[in-house]
Amino acid sequence: MSFMMLSLQSLKIIVRGTQQSIKQVLRERWYAWEDARQLYESGEYSPADAQVMEEENVYEPPVLDVEEPRGESSPSHKVHPSS
Repeated sequence: MSFMMLSLQSLKIIVRGTQQSIKQVLRERWYAWEDARQLYESGEYSPADAQVMEEENVYEPPVLDVEEPRGESSPSHKVHPSS
């Protein structure tokens, strides 16, 4: 029975730590939201004045050929790994 109680205590500690971490993240997000709202309401910032991300030169990765595995050439015949 003591192992079960120890297990429950450990679980309670883990759950409490997780709850506190979630609370901290939510608090930080709320402060960021409030700062952004106040900045917008003050008239110092307008989304229309900001550059849109699509206007910038955005990196586009090369198109991959999904038919051919990367780094492997297609031999004319396949060799079994055990031979």
